Amino acid sequence: MFGKLRLNRILFFVILNVALYAAFLTLGIRAEHGFLADVLKFAGILSCLCLALCALSRPWRARDARLQIVCLVFTVCADFFLLFTEHFVLGVIIFYGAHLAALRRYAPKRFWPFAVGTAAYVAVSAVILRNPVTTAEAPAPEAVFSILYGILIVSVTIAAFRAEQPPKNALLSRLGMCLFLACDVNVALFNALPQGGAVHTAAAVLMWAFYLPAQTLLALSPRRL
Repeated sequence: MFGKLRLNRILFFVILNVALYAAFLTLGIRAEHGFLADVLKFAGILSCLCLALCALSRPWRARDARLQIVCLVFTVCADFFLLFTEHFVLGVIIFYGAHLAALRRYAPKRFWPFAVGTAAYVAVSAVILRNPVTTAEAPAPEAVFSILYGILIVSVTIAAFRAEQPPKNALLSRLGMCLFLACDVNVALFNALPQGGAVHTAAAVLMWAFYLPAQTLLALSPRRL
Protein backbone atom coordinates (compact mmCIF):
# COMPACT_ATOMS: atom_id res chain seq x y z
CA MET A 1 0.00 0.00 0.00
CA PHE A 2 2.81 2.43 0.96
CA GLY A 3 4.65 1.66 -2.27
CA LYS A 4 1.52 2.55 -4.25
CA LEU A 5 1.16 5.78 -2.27
CA ARG A 6 4.73 6.78 -3.12
CA LEU A 7 4.11 5.98 -6.77
CA ASN A 8 0.95 8.09 -6.76
CA ARG A 9 2.86 11.05 -5.29
CA ILE A 10 5.53 10.75 -7.96
CA LEU A 11 2.89 10.49 -10.68
CA PHE A 12 1.16 13.57 -9.26
CA PHE A 13 4.32 15.70 -9.44
CA VAL A 14 5.18 14.41 -12.92
CA ILE A 15 1.69 15.33 -14.18
CA LEU A 16 1.98 18.70 -12.40
CA ASN A 17 5.27 19.37 -14.19
CA VAL A 18 3.73 18.48 -17.55
CA ALA A 19 0.89 20.96 -16.91
CA LEU A 20 3.26 23.71 -15.72
CA TYR A 21 5.56 23.04 -18.66
CA ALA A 22 2.71 23.36 -21.18
CA ALA A 23 1.51 26.57 -19.50
CA PHE A 24 4.78 28.50 -19.38
CA LEU A 25 5.90 27.22 -22.78
CA THR A 26 2.66 28.52 -24.29
CA LEU A 27 3.32 31.90 -22.68
CA GLY A 28 6.90 31.82 -23.98
CA ILE A 29 5.82 31.08 -27.55
CA ARG A 30 3.45 34.05 -27.29
CA ALA A 31 6.41 36.13 -26.02
CA GLU A 32 4.62 36.74 -22.72
CA HIS A 33 7.64 36.67 -20.41
CA GLY A 34 6.01 38.22 -17.37
CA PHE A 35 5.53 37.48 -13.69
CA LEU A 36 3.00 34.68 -14.30
CA ALA A 37 5.44 32.81 -16.55
CA ASP A 38 8.16 33.16 -13.89
CA VAL A 39 5.86 31.85 -11.17
CA LEU A 40 4.98 28.81 -13.30
CA LYS A 41 8.66 28.12 -13.98
CA PHE A 42 9.55 28.39 -10.30
CA ALA A 43 6.64 26.13 -9.37
CA GLY A 44 8.05 23.54 -11.77
CA ILE A 45 11.43 23.62 -10.02
CA LEU A 46 9.78 23.28 -6.61
CA SER A 47 7.87 20.31 -8.01
CA CYS A 48 11.17 18.75 -9.10
CA LEU A 49 12.48 19.13 -5.54
CA CYS A 50 9.36 17.33 -4.30
CA LEU A 51 10.04 14.56 -6.84
CA ALA A 52 13.58 14.18 -5.55
CA LEU A 53 12.29 14.00 -1.96
CA CYS A 54 9.85 11.27 -3.04
CA ALA A 55 12.72 9.36 -4.66
CA LEU A 56 14.55 9.40 -1.31
CA SER A 57 11.99 6.89 0.04
CA ARG A 58 13.09 4.24 -2.49
CA PRO A 59 16.53 5.12 -3.93
CA TRP A 60 18.86 2.75 -5.71
CA ARG A 61 21.54 4.31 -3.47
CA ALA A 62 20.80 6.70 -0.59
CA ARG A 63 23.90 8.83 -1.20
CA ASP A 64 22.87 9.37 -4.81
CA ALA A 65 19.40 10.54 -3.79
CA ARG A 66 20.72 12.88 -1.07
CA LEU A 67 23.16 14.58 -3.43
CA GLN A 68 20.41 15.10 -6.03
CA ILE A 69 18.32 16.79 -3.33
CA VAL A 70 21.30 19.04 -2.54
CA CYS A 71 21.53 19.89 -6.25
CA LEU A 72 17.88 20.89 -6.34
CA VAL A 73 18.03 22.93 -3.13
CA PHE A 74 20.84 24.96 -4.73
CA THR A 75 18.79 25.14 -7.93
CA VAL A 76 15.66 26.43 -6.18
CA CYS A 77 17.70 29.17 -4.49
CA ALA A 78 19.46 30.08 -7.75
CA ASP A 79 16.24 30.22 -9.75
CA PHE A 80 14.65 32.48 -7.14
CA PHE A 81 17.38 35.08 -7.73
CA LEU A 82 17.34 34.58 -11.50
CA LEU A 83 13.58 34.81 -11.89
CA PHE A 84 12.48 37.30 -9.25
CA THR A 85 15.43 39.61 -8.57
CA GLU A 86 18.03 41.64 -10.44
CA HIS A 87 20.86 39.63 -8.85
CA PHE A 88 21.63 37.56 -11.95
CA VAL A 89 25.30 36.99 -11.08
CA LEU A 90 24.42 35.77 -7.59
CA GLY A 91 21.95 33.32 -9.10
CA VAL A 92 24.63 31.93 -11.42
CA ILE A 93 27.06 31.66 -8.49
CA ILE A 94 24.54 29.58 -6.56
CA PHE A 95 23.90 27.48 -9.69
CA TYR A 96 27.60 26.71 -9.79
CA GLY A 97 27.14 25.10 -6.36
CA ALA A 98 24.37 22.90 -7.77
CA HIS A 99 26.68 21.61 -10.48
CA LEU A 100 29.46 20.98 -7.96
CA ALA A 101 27.04 18.79 -5.99
CA ALA A 102 26.12 16.99 -9.24
CA LEU A 103 29.81 16.43 -10.01
CA ARG A 104 30.24 14.92 -6.55
CA ARG A 105 27.23 12.71 -7.25
CA TYR A 106 28.46 11.34 -10.56
CA ALA A 107 32.22 11.21 -9.86
CA PRO A 108 32.53 10.06 -6.22
CA LYS A 109 35.96 8.43 -6.76
CA ARG A 110 37.49 11.36 -8.65
CA PHE A 111 37.96 13.97 -5.97
CA TRP A 112 40.38 16.31 -7.72
CA PRO A 113 37.89 17.78 -10.26
CA PHE A 114 35.54 18.55 -7.38
CA ALA A 115 38.34 20.12 -5.32
CA VAL A 116 39.63 22.24 -8.22
CA GLY A 117 36.12 23.29 -9.18
CA THR A 118 35.31 24.26 -5.58
CA ALA A 119 38.50 26.31 -5.27
CA ALA A 120 37.78 28.16 -8.52
CA TYR A 121 34.18 28.68 -7.44
CA VAL A 122 35.16 30.24 -4.11
CA ALA A 123 37.92 32.40 -5.58
CA VAL A 124 36.00 33.86 -8.52
CA SER A 125 32.79 34.26 -6.51
CA ALA A 126 34.68 36.27 -3.89
CA VAL A 127 36.08 38.58 -6.59
CA ILE A 128 32.69 39.08 -8.23
CA LEU A 129 30.81 39.74 -5.00
CA ARG A 130 33.49 42.10 -3.68
CA ASN A 131 33.94 44.09 -6.89
CA PRO A 132 31.05 43.49 -9.33
CA VAL A 133 31.93 46.56 -11.47
CA THR A 134 34.53 45.81 -14.14
CA THR A 135 36.28 47.84 -16.82
CA ALA A 136 36.77 47.26 -20.53
CA GLU A 137 40.56 47.13 -20.07
CA ALA A 138 40.53 44.00 -17.88
CA PRO A 139 38.72 40.68 -18.32
CA ALA A 140 35.47 40.76 -16.37
CA PRO A 141 35.29 38.32 -13.42
CA GLU A 142 31.80 37.46 -14.68
CA ALA A 143 33.29 36.35 -18.00
CA VAL A 144 35.85 34.16 -16.21
CA PHE A 145 33.07 32.71 -14.08
CA SER A 146 30.98 31.99 -17.18
CA ILE A 147 33.89 30.05 -18.70
CA LEU A 148 34.34 28.08 -15.48
CA TYR A 149 30.60 27.41 -15.42
CA GLY A 150 30.73 26.09 -18.99
CA ILE A 151 33.65 23.80 -18.16
CA LEU A 152 31.81 22.56 -15.08
CA ILE A 153 28.54 21.64 -16.77
CA VAL A 154 30.40 19.83 -19.56
CA SER A 155 32.38 17.97 -16.88
CA VAL A 156 29.18 16.99 -15.06
CA THR A 157 27.64 15.75 -18.32
CA ILE A 158 30.71 13.62 -19.06
CA ALA A 159 30.71 12.33 -15.47
CA ALA A 160 27.03 11.35 -15.81
CA PHE A 161 27.91 9.20 -18.83
CA ARG A 162 30.77 7.56 -16.92
CA ALA A 163 28.96 7.08 -13.60
CA GLU A 164 28.20 3.58 -12.36
CA GLN A 165 24.42 3.44 -12.10
CA PRO A 166 21.70 0.89 -12.89
CA PRO A 167 20.86 1.08 -16.63
CA LYS A 168 17.49 2.85 -16.26
CA ASN A 169 18.85 5.34 -13.73
CA ALA A 170 21.86 6.00 -15.95
CA LEU A 171 19.56 6.69 -18.90
CA LEU A 172 17.62 9.30 -16.90
CA SER A 173 20.82 10.93 -15.65
CA ARG A 174 22.46 11.08 -19.06
CA LEU A 175 19.39 12.33 -20.90
CA GLY A 176 18.75 14.87 -18.14
CA MET A 177 22.29 16.27 -18.32
CA CYS A 178 22.19 16.42 -22.14
CA LEU A 179 18.97 18.46 -21.93
CA PHE A 180 20.56 20.62 -19.22
CA LEU A 181 23.55 21.25 -21.45
CA ALA A 182 21.24 22.19 -24.34
CA CYS A 183 19.44 24.57 -21.99
CA ASP A 184 22.67 26.32 -21.04
CA VAL A 185 23.74 26.63 -24.67
CA ASN A 186 20.52 28.55 -25.26
CA VAL A 187 21.11 30.63 -22.11
CA ALA A 188 24.51 31.61 -23.52
CA LEU A 189 22.95 32.54 -26.87
CA PHE A 190 20.21 34.53 -25.14
CA ASN A 191 22.74 36.57 -23.17
CA ALA A 192 25.28 36.99 -25.98
CA LEU A 193 23.03 37.92 -28.91
CA PRO A 194 21.27 41.25 -29.48
CA GLN A 195 17.61 41.36 -28.59
CA GLY A 196 14.99 41.08 -31.30
CA GLY A 197 16.78 38.60 -33.54
CA ALA A 198 15.23 35.28 -34.49
CA VAL A 199 17.89 33.22 -32.69
CA HIS A 200 17.62 35.35 -29.56
CA THR A 201 13.84 34.96 -29.54
CA ALA A 202 14.08 31.20 -30.08
CA ALA A 203 16.72 30.86 -27.34
CA ALA A 204 14.39 32.59 -24.85
CA VAL A 205 11.87 29.79 -25.38
CA LEU A 206 14.24 26.86 -25.90
CA MET A 207 16.26 27.34 -22.74
CA TRP A 208 13.13 26.70 -20.66
CA ALA A 209 11.85 24.07 -23.09
CA PHE A 210 14.96 22.02 -22.24
CA TYR A 211 15.31 23.07 -18.60
CA LEU A 212 12.23 21.66 -16.83
CA PRO A 213 12.37 18.25 -18.61
CA ALA A 214 16.06 18.07 -17.65
CA GLN A 215 15.34 18.80 -13.99
CA THR A 216 12.41 16.36 -13.93
CA LEU A 217 14.53 13.51 -15.30
CA LEU A 218 17.39 14.30 -12.91
CA ALA A 219 14.97 14.43 -9.95
CA LEU A 220 13.68 10.97 -10.88
CA SER A 221 17.09 9.47 -11.64
CA PRO A 222 18.01 8.36 -8.06
CA ARG A 223 14.80 6.33 -7.60
CA ARG A 224 14.94 2.56 -7.81
CA LEU A 225 13.20 1.71 -11.11
